Amino acid sequence: MLNLNIDFILYFSCIIAYVTSVAKGVYILLQFCTIKKLIKLFSMKKNMGILDRSIRVILAIVLMVLNFTDAFTGRTAIITISIAIVFLLTSLLQFCPLYLPFKISTRSKN
Repeated sequence: MLNLNIDFILYFSCIIAYVTSVAKGVYILLQFCTIKKLIKLFSMKKNMGILDRSIRVILAIVLMVLNFTDAFTGRTAIITISIAIVFLLTSLLQFCPLYLPFKISTRSKN
């Protein structure tokens, strides 16, 4: 009976230590990051041109039509629908996160 109580106390103290360390980490992060810095860090700069967006929209429509005509089934259908949704979202936002590491931009300079 005594072992059970000691184990519970140790487990509970580990949980409290973890929660307080996470809270301290968040507090330290918030001290050094202002809202403006966070917005700038996570801002999405447009990096897709009209041709790139048009091709993605056309591909998304083709993939959706193929899915609705039962050309794909099962996992393949789920994957192609997911790809179509990503193509549509990136086209609407004019931002492709995969272009960032390679510093690619298909957008015209004008």
